[in-house]
Amino acid sequence: MAEIYHRTLGGKVTFIDAMTRDEVEAATARAPWEWSTSSRLFAPWPASRVRGVPVEPLSLADASPRATSIWKRA
Repeated sequence: MAEIYHRTLGGKVTFIDAMTRDEVEAATARAPWEWSTSSRLFAPWPASRVRGVPVEPLSLADASPRATSIWKRA
């Protein structure tokens, strides 16, 4: 059995000692940000897949109902 550390999405690090050396090598190669042989050697989290998608705010000149309702007074 080999020692390995696992980091959850919440950032909690837990120690696991019920994996074989082959399983440890495969896990650290596949996801080094999630599995590590030391609690200090985790790789940084991978970039989000939605990063870089441009955000286009609504324009007051848009013909959408939300944009035109800004100009209406009750």
